[in-house]
Amino acid sequence: MSEINKLTDKKLKNIHGKEISKLVMIADGRGLSILVSKKGSISWLYSYRFGGKLSRIIIG
Repeated sequence: MSEINKLTDKKLKNIHGKEISKLVMIADGRGLSILVSKKGSISWLYSYRFGGKLSRIIIG
């Protein structure tokens, strides 16, 4: 089983608002991730499989 990379409040505050060169996805583990835009905005992403098909829900 893969190790969980906890996305703490401190990590999120450090990332938020900083401009970067490309869209980045940072995984927390077990399907939970964040998407960081070029302008530094953060959206939550949940990935799961249903009937063998990968699906994603973006929140925020």
